[in-house]
Amino acid sequence: MKKYPSTFPLSLLVVAIVFAGCKDNNNGINEGEIVISGQFHSGQEEKIILEELTPTDLISIDTLTTDKQGSFSYTHYIESAGFYRLRPLQGRFITLAAEPNEKIYITANFENIRETYEVNGSHGSEILWRLTRKQ
Repeated sequence: MKKYPSTFPLSLLVVAIVFAGCKDNNNGINEGEIVISGQFHSGQEEKIILEELTPTDLISIDTLTTDKQGSFSYTHYIESAGFYRLRPLQGRFITLAAEPNEKIYITANFENIRETYEVNGSHGSEILWRLTRKQ
């Protein structure tokens, strides 16, 4: 019986190269993902709820936890642009208009998120932020 050299290591290398090629070179994130990160100043760990707004529903996506400095980061896959809401367990929320491949960065005072937040990295979310500033 004739033995052939193992191609397993070569196969793993090819798979790794293919997956590495799936990164979006513009933002350093995978195609179709959004990254929502930021810092909510509070001095302690806090819970934040991420929800998707649809024409008929409010869908809970996940509950995020900040670290003691108030920093957080969350990656989520979306197929198309949509509206999202970020809110503490109690209190007012902020609305985001996210598109695939965006890195959204938010800063705010946790006790008064809606009135103190600022957002960067998402054109639609920045427009919503400007509109809330005029109210």
